[in-house]
Amino acid sequence: MPDANRMTGASTPGLRPGREWSVVVLMMLMSAALSFRVFFPHLRDIVIFDESYYIDKGQRLLHGELPVLAENPLVAAFWAVLSLPFRESPFWMVYAYGLGRFVAFTFLWAGSYAVAQSLRRIVHPLASLGFLLVTPSLWGLLDNSTDGLFAALSAVALARLLVFLREGRLASGLQASVLLGLAALARNDGLVLLVVAVFLTLLLWRRETGRLQRAGAILLPASGIVAAYIAIQALASGSLNLGIARRSYDAFEQGEGVVYADSYQGRNSYVEGYDAARALYGTPQENRYSIARAIFRNPPAFGRRLMIEMGQAPAQATAVYGRGLHGVGAVLFFLALRGLVALWGRREKATALVLVLWCSHLLLYGLTFYREGYFLLVYAPVFWLASAGAAALFDGQRARREMFCTIGALGMLILYGVGSSNLPLWGPGAVFLLGALLAWGLLSGRTTGSSPQTRALLGVGAVLLVFSLQVHLSRPARLGVPGFPQVGTHADEMAARFLAETQREGTPVASYTMAPVTLARMSYMAPHIDGRWIASREDFMEWVAQRDVHVFYVDRNLRVCEPGLWEIMQSLIGTHLRIGFHAEDDYETVDVLFH
Repeated sequence: MPDANRMTGASTPGLRPGREWSVVVLMMLMSAALSFRVFFPHLRDIVIFDESYYIDKGQRLLHGELPVLAENPLVAAFWAVLSLPFRESPFWMVYAYGLGRFVAFTFLWAGSYAVAQSLRRIVHPLASLGFLLVTPSLWGLLDNSTDGLFAALSAVALARLLVFLREGRLASGLQASVLLGLAALARNDGLVLLVVAVFLTLLLWRRETGRLQRAGAILLPASGIVAAYIAIQALASGSLNLGIARRSYDAFEQGEGVVYADSYQGRNSYVEGYDAARALYGTPQENRYSIARAIFRNPPAFGRRLMIEMGQAPAQATAVYGRGLHGVGAVLFFLALRGLVALWGRREKATALVLVLWCSHLLLYGLTFYREGYFLLVYAPVFWLASAGAAALFDGQRARREMFCTIGALGMLILYGVGSSNLPLWGPGAVFLLGALLAWGLLSGRTTGSSPQTRALLGVGAVLLVFSLQVHLSRPARLGVPGFPQVGTHADEMAARFLAETQREGTPVASYTMAPVTLARMSYMAPHIDGRWIASREDFMEWVAQRDVHVFYVDRNLRVCEPGLWEIMQSLIGTHLRIGFHAEDDYETVDVLFH
């Protein structure tokens, strides 16, 4: 990066390194304590299909089956390693999942601290971590391990890239590249970030010499890691198959249901998307698994879908960053935007550009669909920008202007929320505005003569206090002490144990929900996906014969989301099917049927 564009700024005061680390660890443990129950899950807490899929891939990896690149091999390796200590337990998957959540939680804190540390000359690192402590959005990244691992790895990569662009040391660039290579194995978004990192290096390094060397330092290690894995997997499997096109097209079809989820009245919109997409764009085979080819078949339909998708995105983003309290997410994004403006005003344009482009990979999800968790992939730059924005609100030289601008922006948010009768939107906005006004009043009378850094830190502290009161004290259950779960007492866990004790490992089991089948170490079959043509008893029996399936796991997901399939199965009980196991609890009723 040229001297004229070096990222400069006054250093912020700080603790000694040892003490700062102690404070960071204490903050992380406080955050964990506020919702420690998430680290002690039941089987039913593994609600996302992807988690069961990745844990199953981890078990297959232990047996020598390498996943293709699109199946996020680093995540499979993550679950393979974490499952080893519990391999003899009948509830190994539940225990591994709890451990995995804590490990990912720790990685995410480390990633946020790395970004904050690389930009500490602008805002003290503890300010950014304070937002991570008092807002509940981090937990959304623990529901899906590929989200959490990618977010953490890409955050540390961003931190090293920022140092590399500022100081030009090749070691930092190589570190950033290695981390991007690992991120690409955790989620294919890492390949997009690699292109972004190379582009930023070429754009911001304007010296006559060294540009190509530095771009190579970013490109080559990451490319080598990805290429090496592809080669090893190809040699092991005997075929060169990345799986990216097929998996992307699968998400494209699911998106047709997700975008119009309100139309399906409780049915699984992901599954319904397959039929809807094929009616509009043709089959995957006809389009050769090309999203572009499918869109060109019916541009108006995709245009309508894209417009709805973009309209839904702001609500999804504010919801996930506020964990249901949209106003908390909206205020957080307001502060992040203020942080960008502050960077621009401080001649930190290069920093602002890096942080914005680091979020650009989210645009690609417009081709498939957005779910709330995707917006958390960029949690580290969002939280850091929010801390920079909070510090800027209490700039002593512009306090009056900041106050009026904040009142105007949040006033419009509050009016919109009141007009739409949306209390989760306008309530947190009003609380934050009142807290900010109180903080301005107190700081104006008690910080005369103090340094701008001190004033900014006090202001950020006031903002964090307001967020904490709003988020945590408005949800007293978060501060309670729930009892530890007794694993094995729920219907789904008992059914999984029954399968493991009565069936040989790898037995095909037809089920809507994958987690119990994976826990029992059975082979998962999905009649609601690969048997969409099943419309009668004869169709069902034909599917059973084709797949050679003799065991069926029936839970509320199948009964509610596939009522037609369940009606067919019910009609066969007593003739072709018999109930081999039955369990129920306050939440679930499970039957294991045999053919």
